Parts: sequence; C-alpha cells; structure tokens
Amino acid sequence: MANRLRKNYPRTVPDDFAREFQALYLDNTRVPLTMDRYTWWCLMSAVQLASRHPKAAKTAPIRNAVEVARQIQLIVTTTPALRQVAEQGWDQILDL
Repeated sequence: MANRLRKNYPRTVPDDFAREFQALYLDNTRVPLTMDRYTWWCLMSAVQLASRHPKAAKTAPIRNAVEVARQIQLIVTTTPALRQVAEQGWDQILDL
C-alpha cells in the first residue's frame, strides 16, 4: 500500500505549485458555500480542535481558519445554549 500511495502522491511539489499558489493567495474571488447549520457547526468545532495543537496554533492557516470559524459561530448559534457551548469551545480550560 505504501508503494501505491508513493506512486499516486509523490513527495515532490509540482514545479508550477509556487506560482499557482501565489496566484490563489492573491485572488480575492468570493466562493459561496451552502451547507446546513449542523455541518457548519462541525466545521467550527474542527477548527476549535485544530487550534489547540501547540505547533499549529500560531500558523497563518490556523489563524485564518479561526477567523472563519468565528464568523461561522455567529451564524449557527441562534440560541443562548448554542452560543454558550460554542464560545466555551474556544476555551482550553474547559476541555474535557
């Protein structure tokens, strides 16, 4: 299986990746996504979990994801209980 993975997913980055990724980074095109509120909640929760990782927490991708997840939180928390639990999800002291 490892050989098949290596064949299908080589460890090298395509030559065009850096140029194409920079273009992606500079592209301000809005991408609308339509999902149910439960799926948005799951995404927010996954970002909360990922932001706990000590090596990832301060990286730009996680910081950007946290910004998005905070926006998601405003949309999906339509009741006081949902707001409370979602906000507690950012507080590591409350981890179980």
